[in-house]
Amino acid sequence: TNIQAAIGCAQLAKIDEILIRKRQLQDLYRTTLEKYGAVFQRLPKGSSSSYWMVGALFPSTDVNHFSDYLKQKNIDSRPFFSPVSGFRHIKYSNVDEFPNSKFLANYGLIFPSAPNLIDTSAVETVLSAIDGYFTN
Repeated sequence: TNIQAAIGCAQLAKIDEILIRKRQLQDLYRTTLEKYGAVFQRLPKGSSSSYWMVGALFPSTDVNHFSDYLKQKNIDSRPFFSPVSGFRHIKYSNVDEFPNSKFLANYGLIFPSAPNLIDTSAVETVLSAIDGYFTN
Protein backbone atom coordinates (compact mmCIF):
# COMPACT_ATOMS: atom_id res chain seq x y z
CA THR A 1 0.00 0.00 0.00
CA ASN A 2 1.02 3.63 -0.26
CA ILE A 3 1.25 3.90 3.51
CA GLN A 4 3.58 0.89 3.74
CA ALA A 5 5.70 2.29 0.91
CA ALA A 6 5.97 5.65 2.68
CA ILE A 7 7.08 3.95 5.90
CA GLY A 8 9.60 1.84 3.99
CA CYS A 9 11.05 4.89 2.22
CA ALA A 10 11.34 6.75 5.53
CA GLN A 11 13.18 3.78 7.06
CA LEU A 12 15.53 3.50 4.07
CA ALA A 13 16.39 7.20 4.39
CA LYS A 14 17.90 6.44 7.82
CA ILE A 15 19.12 2.88 7.23
CA ASP A 16 22.77 3.62 8.09
CA GLU A 17 21.77 5.03 11.49
CA ILE A 18 19.46 2.07 12.16
CA LEU A 19 22.17 -0.46 11.28
CA ILE A 20 24.71 1.27 13.55
CA ARG A 21 22.27 1.07 16.46
CA LYS A 22 21.44 -2.57 15.73
CA ARG A 23 25.17 -3.44 15.74
CA GLN A 24 25.69 -1.55 18.99
CA LEU A 25 22.80 -3.45 20.55
CA GLN A 26 24.19 -6.77 19.31
CA ASP A 27 27.59 -5.90 20.82
CA LEU A 28 26.02 -5.04 24.20
CA TYR A 29 24.14 -8.33 24.31
CA ARG A 30 27.22 -10.27 23.22
CA THR A 31 29.41 -8.64 25.88
CA THR A 32 26.85 -9.36 28.58
CA LEU A 33 25.80 -12.86 27.55
CA GLU A 34 29.05 -14.49 26.46
CA LYS A 35 30.35 -14.37 30.03
CA TYR A 36 27.41 -16.64 30.93
CA GLY A 37 28.12 -19.19 28.21
CA ALA A 38 25.90 -17.82 25.44
CA VAL A 39 26.93 -18.65 21.90
CA PHE A 40 26.34 -16.20 19.07
CA GLN A 41 26.35 -16.76 15.33
CA ARG A 42 29.75 -16.18 13.77
CA LEU A 43 29.67 -14.32 10.50
CA PRO A 44 31.77 -15.48 7.59
CA LYS A 45 34.81 -13.32 6.90
CA GLY A 46 33.96 -10.38 4.67
CA SER A 47 30.25 -10.43 5.52
CA SER A 48 28.05 -8.27 7.71
CA SER A 49 24.66 -8.56 9.33
CA SER A 50 21.71 -6.26 9.80
CA TYR A 51 21.11 -7.92 13.20
CA TRP A 52 17.40 -7.66 12.55
CA MET A 53 17.05 -9.73 15.70
CA VAL A 54 19.47 -10.56 18.50
CA GLY A 55 19.53 -14.23 19.33
CA ALA A 56 21.88 -16.49 21.24
CA LEU A 57 22.20 -20.14 22.16
CA PHE A 58 22.37 -21.25 25.78
CA PRO A 59 23.53 -24.88 25.70
CA SER A 60 23.79 -25.15 29.49
CA THR A 61 20.76 -23.05 30.48
CA ASP A 62 17.07 -23.86 30.78
CA VAL A 63 15.89 -21.27 28.25
CA ASN A 64 12.25 -21.69 29.27
CA HIS A 65 13.12 -20.79 32.86
CA PHE A 66 15.29 -17.91 31.66
CA SER A 67 12.50 -16.62 29.41
CA ASP A 68 9.98 -16.90 32.29
CA TYR A 69 12.34 -14.94 34.53
CA LEU A 70 12.63 -12.18 31.92
CA LYS A 71 8.85 -12.12 31.50
CA GLN A 72 8.48 -11.57 35.27
CA LYS A 73 10.74 -8.53 34.80
CA ASN A 74 8.47 -7.31 31.94
CA ILE A 75 11.09 -8.15 29.33
CA ASP A 76 9.92 -9.93 26.22
CA SER A 77 11.96 -12.74 24.72
CA ARG A 78 11.13 -15.40 22.18
CA PRO A 79 12.35 -18.90 21.48
CA PHE A 80 14.16 -19.56 18.23
CA PHE A 81 12.06 -20.73 15.33
CA SER A 82 10.45 -24.15 15.60
CA PRO A 83 11.90 -26.86 13.35
CA VAL A 84 9.79 -27.52 10.28
CA SER A 85 10.18 -31.24 10.99
CA GLY A 86 8.03 -30.78 14.09
CA PHE A 87 5.04 -29.25 12.31
CA ARG A 88 2.09 -31.63 12.43
CA HIS A 89 0.92 -30.82 8.92
CA ILE A 90 4.26 -31.80 7.38
CA LYS A 91 5.05 -35.50 7.33
CA TYR A 92 8.62 -36.68 7.76
CA SER A 93 9.53 -40.32 7.91
CA ASN A 94 12.08 -39.75 10.65
CA VAL A 95 11.97 -36.50 12.61
CA ASP A 96 15.17 -37.53 14.40
CA GLU A 97 17.06 -36.73 11.18
CA PHE A 98 17.16 -33.06 12.16
CA PRO A 99 19.22 -32.84 15.37
CA ASN A 100 20.65 -29.39 14.59
CA SER A 101 17.28 -27.72 14.15
CA LYS A 102 16.03 -29.36 17.35
CA PHE A 103 19.12 -28.14 19.22
CA LEU A 104 18.62 -24.58 17.99
CA ALA A 105 14.93 -24.64 18.91
CA ASN A 106 15.63 -26.00 22.40
CA TYR A 107 18.53 -23.74 23.36
CA GLY A 108 17.97 -20.52 21.41
CA LEU A 109 16.44 -17.32 22.71
CA ILE A 110 15.75 -14.01 20.94
CA PHE A 111 15.97 -10.74 22.88
CA PRO A 112 14.41 -7.29 22.42
CA SER A 113 16.24 -5.69 19.53
CA ALA A 114 14.50 -2.53 18.38
CA PRO A 115 17.13 -0.02 17.23
CA ASN A 116 15.78 2.71 19.52
CA LEU A 117 16.57 0.60 22.62
CA ILE A 118 20.18 1.74 22.38
CA ASP A 119 19.05 5.32 23.08
CA THR A 120 17.00 4.54 26.18
CA SER A 121 17.47 3.15 29.65
CA ALA A 122 15.46 0.11 28.51
CA VAL A 123 18.59 -1.62 27.24
CA GLU A 124 20.23 -1.19 30.66
CA THR A 125 17.12 -2.67 32.30
CA VAL A 126 17.34 -5.72 30.04
CA LEU A 127 21.08 -6.18 30.57
CA SER A 128 20.71 -5.76 34.32
CA ALA A 129 17.96 -8.39 34.42
CA ILE A 130 20.16 -10.78 32.44
CA ASP A 131 23.02 -10.24 34.90
CA GLY A 132 20.58 -10.78 37.76
CA TYR A 133 19.42 -14.11 36.38
CA PHE A 134 22.89 -15.53 36.03
CA THR A 135 24.39 -14.13 39.23
CA ASN A 136 21.57 -15.15 41.61
